[in-house]
Amino acid sequence: MKGLIIKDLIVLKGQAKIPLLIVAVYLCFTFFSNDDMTMYHSMGTMIFSVLVITALAFDERSGWDKYSLTMPVGRNAQVYTKYLLSFLFPFIFLLFNLVVKQFLFHGLTIDTAKSMVLVTCIGVFYIALVLPLAFLLGTEKSRLLMMLIIFVPAIAIFAYIKLASGTISSTAITSITTDFTNLFSKHFLFIPLVAIVMLLLSLLVSRGIYQRKEF
Repeated sequence: MKGLIIKDLIVLKGQAKIPLLIVAVYLCFTFFSNDDMTMYHSMGTMIFSVLVITALAFDERSGWDKYSLTMPVGRNAQVYTKYLLSFLFPFIFLLFNLVVKQFLFHGLTIDTAKSMVLVTCIGVFYIALVLPLAFLLGTEKSRLLMMLIIFVPAIAIFAYIKLASGTISSTAITSITTDFTNLFSKHFLFIPLVAIVMLLLSLLVSRGIYQRKEF
């Protein structure tokens, strides 16, 4: 399994230069504009969450799966490697940003840390949904579904806000927002736990798919 992780890291070393450059440029822009790190962390988390999809796509194009079956490497190890990286990338990015926020962006507050953890959990939720699709359909065939998983909730939330702004008073919207914030703060520790459970369930589904898959 260690060899599989090294192989994926070598693949991503060549494939992830542009996404990493985008994250670095956005960090510099955020720093010099004295902006908070919300948008930067959100964008970076999504990029690091889907990096493993890039490695999976490379495996498909290169015929790696067929070749790996000739080696003493179990099918489960192939799945475990992708899930381990899909968790480590956004987690390491979160730790990096917490340190950056503390020392370069006027200190780290509890609320900011909670928001950054929430964004990371959303990235984990997303990868837990898309990895089984990628193993089942392949990265190319599942690309549209991956995009829909991102855009459909975003469009739905935007549409709700626009409709609510015309039918619900600003006081009611503020009250709803406050209630949601209080609920989030009260059950904050529950959210990472749910994210980890979802990722483990997704792992079991993907493992079953990969075990039955023919190459």
